[in-house]
This record gives sequence, structure tokens and C-alpha cells, in this order.
Amino acid sequence: METKPIVIDSFEPILLSELGHTNLLNRVDSKYVFQQDQLPNFLGWLSGNYRVLEVNNHRSISYNSVYFDTPNFTLYHEHHCGKKNRLKIRFRNYVENDLTFFEIKFKTNRGRTLKSRMSYPGIENAIQGQAKHFLESQTNLLATNLRAVLSVHYKRITLVHRKLNERITFDTDIRFENEFGSLMVPHLTLAEVKQERSERSLFTSLMKSNDIREGFISKYCFGLAGLVPRLRKNNFKKMISKISTTSLCQ
Repeated sequence: METKPIVIDSFEPILLSELGHTNLLNRVDSKYVFQQDQLPNFLGWLSGNYRVLEVNNHRSISYNSVYFDTPNFTLYHEHHCGKKNRLKIRFRNYVENDLTFFEIKFKTNRGRTLKSRMSYPGIENAIQGQAKHFLESQTNLLATNLRAVLSVHYKRITLVHRKLNERITFDTDIRFENEFGSLMVPHLTLAEVKQERSERSLFTSLMKSNDIREGFISKYCFGLAGLVPRLRKNNFKKMISKISTTSLCQ
């Protein structure tokens, strides 16, 4: 079910061609999670200060991602242990404009997120060809040691601040799939503030005033923790318990 609160129609649009420096491939991230029925009210508070990304007349954009890890889930365990300088490897497809990228996300020991990517014809379940060369030129990983371990599908609303170099994304209708089954999170919104440097934001103030604290494990880690049997997840239990009404379909 697509979530498209009526309130987003009141935002002034911004097109991909206008984003420019707001791409924020080198940034600081802050994550929040709240009930999906709260989203329209929060958007209403933000409408005067942000524009909404519009792609081919769509403001709620469909994303499909496929993540890669080793057979022993080395990258997941590095996130679980809080290792600094850690990686995520994925293909991502932006449905409305039919664009696909092979992406490498690197979380530094200073808490910054660095994202490098290359255009690709479409999502694949193996890293080969130009994607293999890109991966091995940017990291110390070997493509032959990685396999597709998780697919993630969701809708995203992206707000761009009118004056500051800041974006806010709202992910809804999140669904995870892999060989073990599927996991749906239809009742929650995952919000993420992306800034060039950490500074006060209208949205973070809004979250504070509503007693919503920063903190959420990544969609990648949450999906694997919920689907893969016997995968270590002790350090994620607090966040997972917060999402108590998730439905699991095997």
C-alpha cells in the first residue's frame, strides 16, 4: 500500500536537476523512528521550510535495494559490534525514474557517512563486471566473497531545506525479503536527517518536542536480524523490541 499523505501536495517541489550540492554523499546522519500515522502531522510542521523532491510527478518514490555480505555475515557483525570504519554494499533502484546504482557506503570512525556509487543497468544478485572493478578499487573486499543476502523495498519522501544543506528522508511501507522469508513493517516511519555537518535542525527539535529520541538500527541490520535464524542480535534487542508489532511471514 502506497503511503502518500495529502499534506505533501502543499510542498513546493524540487527536481533532481536542482539538487546540486544537496546530494550529501559526505554527511552526518541522524535516524528516528515513529508511528506512520504521525507522519502527516510532522510534515505539516515542516512545509514552510522545506521543498519536496518530485520525480516524474511522484513525491513518494519507490526504492528497491539488494544488499551483499559474506556467507558468515561479516559486514552485519561489524555493525552489530559497533565497529568503526564499516561498510554496506548494495545495488539500489529508483523506480520512478528507472535509475540503478551500485553503491558503497562507508561509516567512518568520526561518525560520517561517505557514499560512492556508479550507474548500472539494473539490480543483479552478483557483483561482476564494472561493479566488481568498482568494489575492489574502492575497498579491500573481493566480489567473489560476497553474495546477495537481503532485498529491501519501501517508499520514500525526501525533503530539501530551502536554505541549509540538509535533507530529511521518510521511509514507509518497508518490506524485507531473503531466502528465509519476508518481514513487513507497515506501521512505522524511519526518518533520517542528512547534513553536511551536525547542527541544530528544525526536524530534530520537532522530534525532541514529541519525545522521540534519535536512534535506529539500519534497515539492512534490522532486516537481517529479523529474518536470519541464529544471527547474533543482542546489541539490537532494544531497538527491535521497540518495533513490537512487526508481522513476520515465513
